[in-house]
Amino acid sequence: MTVNIEDLPEGMSLPDFIGSDLARREIKRRFCHFLKTFTDESDRPVYKDRVKRMCDANKQSLEVSYMHLSNAQPVFGIWVADAPEPILEALNEAAFEVVLRCTPTTRRSTTRCLCASSSSPSRTSCATSARCI
Repeated sequence: MTVNIEDLPEGMSLPDFIGSDLARREIKRRFCHFLKTFTDESDRPVYKDRVKRMCDANKQSLEVSYMHLSNAQPVFGIWVADAPEPILEALNEAAFEVVLRCTPTTRRSTTRCLCASSSSPSRTSCATSARCI
């Protein structure tokens, strides 16, 4: 069953909606797709390469451009500003799933992948949320 995450159910707070199973699965599905398929002006993969470099360097932080994210998934851009903790938690989970799929043998010992948004309208909130996860 799919859910239209662009339509917040009446009477439900944004953090509660983001935390619901159906919405969270859709958020993670969309963000995984974004990380695997987003390309630059020269049609080169951006985040697929960044994930590989991050793993090769044995790091746990992946910086995602707010502009890239909000252009590809406008609702995510809004939610990073309005509800940074729950959306970043879901995005971190999705990023970790991408990391495990890309490098299953080398990253099994890693327990998390922190995803921070650069140039976001609430840069402080994003950084705080990423540390809390």
